[in-house]
Amino acid sequence: MSALSTTEATAKKKPASTTRSLKRMLNEYSLEQPKRGQLLEGEILHMDESSVILDVGAKRDAIVPRRELERIDEEHLQDMDVGDQVPVFVLRTPTSTEPLLVSLEKGREKLDWDRAREALNAQEVLELEVIDQNRGGLVVRFGKLRGFVPNSHIPKLREKVRQEEDLFSLKEEFIGSKLLLKVLEIDRKKRKFVLSAKSARAEAQRRIMQGLNVGQVIQGKVVNLVPYGAFVDLGGVDGLIHISELAWERIKEPSAIVNLGDTVEVMVKSIDLERERIGLSRKALMPGPWESVYDRYQVGSLVEGTIANICNFGIFVKFPDGIEALLHKSELDIIGPGVPQDLYQRGDTILVRVLSIDPVKKRMSLSVRQVTYEEQVDWMEGKKETAGIKGSS
Repeated sequence: MSALSTTEATAKKKPASTTRSLKRMLNEYSLEQPKRGQLLEGEILHMDESSVILDVGAKRDAIVPRRELERIDEEHLQDMDVGDQVPVFVLRTPTSTEPLLVSLEKGREKLDWDRAREALNAQEVLELEVIDQNRGGLVVRFGKLRGFVPNSHIPKLREKVRQEEDLFSLKEEFIGSKLLLKVLEIDRKKRKFVLSAKSARAEAQRRIMQGLNVGQVIQGKVVNLVPYGAFVDLGGVDGLIHISELAWERIKEPSAIVNLGDTVEVMVKSIDLERERIGLSRKALMPGPWESVYDRYQVGSLVEGTIANICNFGIFVKFPDGIEALLHKSELDIIGPGVPQDLYQRGDTILVRVLSIDPVKKRMSLSVRQVTYEEQVDWMEGKKETAGIKGSS
């Protein structure tokens, strides 16, 4: 081969080698330079007592310094192995030949702050363990973070508290348990992480209510009795059975029908999302009084009832089983141009005779005029005797 051809061959080889070197350099510098405070995901390449080396997709491997490894929980280190993907926090932006130092602890913490921020934005409901308490509220664990739940945002605490001095012991009972919580406020710089059980309960109740339908039949547990009805826990949200919806018959107090702790089957009667109220009915699932009306009433029989309403054309009489019947003006002992209001008042007890029964149309007609004087006297005497027995007992 001639000297010229040898020189040409050498010239052809040098650019190829230079090109490969340039490509390698360009590839390295095309990678984004990690910056302090950045959260990266790295693959563990090597682990020993002095360091952990990771591939974070940068132009150099990342190193967790020994001084941090000495502070990390041994249990956490044992959970990691070569090949695992873990989050790391860049401690400093490397220059020249400086190593890329990262932190496992700060990486986990930064990831938790990001997760907490996502939970706040998504209005997510979290279930967190209570690990401590202080004067202002409860402390919960969220990964590497400690969240704070103010006393005013713990409904269970507010329901139990009796006296100020009970607060400490009551909050001690929460430690080790889990609460459903929503994030209220986050400030990483001030390390402020505030949550609310009250908001979480409201959110859970809203979701439950949205899943209910009017007419739906559901079971629940009686959790409170009040003069006007019974509150039933439907699995996270309470509904009210009004006293008039507990039974077809008239009752004086809810405890005549249900007791605390009873499991009852009810029908959803109404849903008010804005006012967060659910109306329930127990009697809607029970046979109505008209379905068995002939078991209790016969045409021509005498029945005692209570005047529920009075109008110009007659009186509506209500019986203990809930049936309401019309006592027409023409069947009253009214002389001349008088009106029913002249002789009767709402709430009065009255003895009537059944004239007709129509269970299909749910109608019953009554008469006072066809009750004899003797029958009226016997009824009044019987009421006096009953009243006397009650008074002497």
